[in-house]
Amino acid sequence: MYNYKTKLCRSVTHDYVCRWGDNCTFAHSIEECRPLPKWIPSIWNDFPSEREQQLAEVTAELEKAREAAQERDMYIAKLEQKVTAYIKRDQELQHFLQSLHYV
Repeated sequence: MYNYKTKLCRSVTHDYVCRWGDNCTFAHSIEECRPLPKWIPSIWNDFPSEREQQLAEVTAELEKAREAAQERDMYIAKLEQKVTAYIKRDQELQHFLQSLHYV
């Protein structure tokens, strides 16, 4: 088999015990990893592992969530400014009406 012990077993990357043990075709340590045969195109090594893909997806999702939270915070700040302005206008109107003895 051309890829025997050329990649780490998922049990190593996910911190659980491999059910195949010594019969596993994947490496259980860095020392056990072997290089791919030279006749295999090097582009095969360039594909990201499943864990790297998951990390990239989660990182992108986190960035989107941060952007959405920042937009939400900006929207809330604008609303707070409007409410503060309305309260100030209301207080000024009440003060004016009091000066005219309407209240």
